[in-house]
Amino acid sequence: MAPRHHSHPRYMQWFKSILAVLALAFPPYMIWNSFTSVVPISSLMEIIVTVILSFFMMVSLLVTAYFFQDIWMDEEGLQIEFLWKKVRVRWIDMIEAKPAWGFLGQEEKCPLIVLVKGLTLFHRVFGIIYGISIKPGFVIFPSISDFQKLKVNIQDHINNKKMKRD
Repeated sequence: MAPRHHSHPRYMQWFKSILAVLALAFPPYMIWNSFTSVVPISSLMEIIVTVILSFFMMVSLLVTAYFFQDIWMDEEGLQIEFLWKKVRVRWIDMIEAKPAWGFLGQEEKCPLIVLVKGLTLFHRVFGIIYGISIKPGFVIFPSISDFQKLKVNIQDHINNKKMKRD
């Protein structure tokens, strides 16, 4: 099988990049601003709250940004985009593909959550929020090119793996 690139529209790619830059740049700015503008001892609580809020802001911006990641498919599995690099997801590491929790509407227009073994801790957040599972996962949004073909291909590989195991 020739490698196939599934991507989102250009405006979503720009939006994703802007959110990722904000997630990595704005929280350190907030922390720096907090350290330089407060009286050292009397406002320690303000600094702690700023650090905690900055962390949650960074995670929420990254979750939003990588909700729309690009996907490359080949014989070995998928490669998903994360922080401007590709993360390999092998076919044998995929556990389950199901509609993402929390989205209403027709099943063919509902985002797909793919639960896998061995992704980053960040991807575990996707598994918890959208898959109601402690397994890491990634979301495939219907705006990606050839969404239905990608969805069927992933589900076929998961079903074949289950049939071989039985």
